[in-house]
Amino acid sequence: MNHFGGPATAEVITHLKRDLIHAIYLLLLDDNFIDAYENGILLQCSDGITQRIFPQFLIYSADYPEKCVHFFTGIL
Repeated sequence: MNHFGGPATAEVITHLKRDLIHAIYLLLLDDNFIDAYENGILLQCSDGITQRIFPQFLIYSADYPEKCVHFFTGIL
């Protein structure tokens, strides 16, 4: 506010939120995660069998409330 003489507009806040999400993904998707994503991680389960697991991100995105209503009611 001091630099520009007023509060940030809604467009600026939207842009900053988008940049924040991109920065978080850069931190999460480091070389170790990419290697595990491509090659998997060997994990010995409690039954003694070694399994190869692949980490994933589950992302749900809805731009508009109408999409949420359609999603939860099954109406498309």
